[in-house]
Amino acid sequence: MKIVFYILFLLLSVSIVYSEPITPTSFTFAVVGDPRVKSDTPTNVHLAITDKISASKPAFVLNTGDLVYKGAAKDQWRGFDKLIKPLRDSRIPYYPTLGNHDYNGGRKQALANYFARFPETNHQQWYSFTYSNSAFIALDSNFADLSREETQKQSEWLLETITRYDADNTISFIFAYFHHSPYTNCEAHSPSEEVQQKFVPVFTKSPKIKFVFSGHSHTYERFLVNGISYVVTGGGGATLKDIKDIEDWRYQDMYDSTGRKPRGYHFCLVTVRNDTIQLQTWHTEKGAKWTVGETIATDYTNLHK
Repeated sequence: MKIVFYILFLLLSVSIVYSEPITPTSFTFAVVGDPRVKSDTPTNVHLAITDKISASKPAFVLNTGDLVYKGAAKDQWRGFDKLIKPLRDSRIPYYPTLGNHDYNGGRKQALANYFARFPETNHQQWYSFTYSNSAFIALDSNFADLSREETQKQSEWLLETITRYDADNTISFIFAYFHHSPYTNCEAHSPSEEVQQKFVPVFTKSPKIKFVFSGHSHTYERFLVNGISYVVTGGGGATLKDIKDIEDWRYQDMYDSTGRKPRGYHFCLVTVRNDTIQLQTWHTEKGAKWTVGETIATDYTNLHK
């Protein structure tokens, strides 16, 4: 009898040692951009956006840049710390990327302030991470602040990283995010030709990239280019910017063909459920009342056959 129990114990031990780790097949993350905190006290709109994101209980948050108005200003970073405190208290990871304002005031001090708060970046201006069946690539689109060597290094890294994730059978989707929008109808900012030249061709060749997020334009827009949704999400708290009149649009906006849907302060919730990606946007005027701007879901089952 003792021998039988011993054999059962060994069999159970073997099954425990070689069992595969369980990872969630469904998860939600938030995307927000351009809070651009200007003092040591975030605004009510800032706080309302963070509270709404926190209440949504995302697995993590992506930020498309311009976290503060002047990257070298320590008081503004203190304000940003207060802004994301609810997320930190809830242990929700925060994965930012650099905006042009995050470099302002002196590159060395600005980057020191940035890296001190985000160990998730591994003190890199561009980086990647994985969660469940998805990979996330944060890029630095501030080419005016990058040396020629840094620009070349990032381009090589991007190609190598996407190639690696494309070949990884455990990765179903790749999401990329950065600050400057390659496509926008915003009056205040033109589309970034450098992003179009340096990033977009690499994205287009990848079968796993279906969503790309950017900010800089303080509005919400969504464009479909070569099967990839390019989402402009720059409504995280900075002064809002208008889009051009429809007759002057550079690109067809898949979000709104009328120009009348809400675009102001907002954030995105993205849910990955097996082979489906759902994008939902939440909009507010002053943080008091929230409305859903759009909800779209796309099934990419055929992509993984």
